[in-house]
Amino acid sequence: MLEAVERKLGRKLVIVQGSFLAGKAAKRSGPTHNRAGVVDIRTKDQNAAQQAQTLVELRKVSFAAFHRTTKQGFADHIHAVAIGDPGLDPSAARQVEAYRNGKNGLKDGGPLDGPRVKITVFPLTMPTGGVVPVGGRPVVHLVTVQLQFRAGGTKVLPDVKTIQLALNARIKTSLAVDGRAGKFTREAYKKHQKAIGSAPKFIDGIPGPKDLANLGRGRFRVI
Repeated sequence: MLEAVERKLGRKLVIVQGSFLAGKAAKRSGPTHNRAGVVDIRTKDQNAAQQAQTLVELRKVSFAAFHRTTKQGFADHIHAVAIGDPGLDPSAARQVEAYRNGKNGLKDGGPLDGPRVKITVFPLTMPTGGVVPVGGRPVVHLVTVQLQFRAGGTKVLPDVKTIQLALNARIKTSLAVDGRAGKFTREAYKKHQKAIGSAPKFIDGIPGPKDLANLGRGRFRVI
């Protein structure tokens, strides 16, 4: 994704913070860099027009990109979170949700800086079974996840990670994105079912075709 942006800009980007920095990221960053899919890009070598162009091009390739400034309490940089990355920390996934809602991803809930662009999802991973993502979005296999939710998470599945990320974003929970449909994941799924008005008999913590499609809206496809 970054290479695609660099080709468009005709210049290199300098990363000042990357991913998988649990315990090593700047304190002001919180846990957003603990897992995959998050980078901070240096802006001091870019003029205002270049910074604005970088922000837009990052968003075009499906980064939730935010310009962090000294007025906000940061060293000036662009913070970019890969939309659709199944390995995001829950805090980074919440920033993606804020971006989708036109917010800046900070605690103040301020408006998004710069122009909004059409949200797409860069094809980051290949789902299980060799199925190509539909429309650039991950694919979740209904029958497969139903079996694992009923079994209590005996296996690690990429499809369950996708559901966990969506639950973290939708109901603001902090599930570990470990791919196991354990107790906490099933309880979070019940909250989702209840929140969308499912009939009591369907609030069981087991994905069904309607509630899973609702959870996946804009995030993943159900097959």
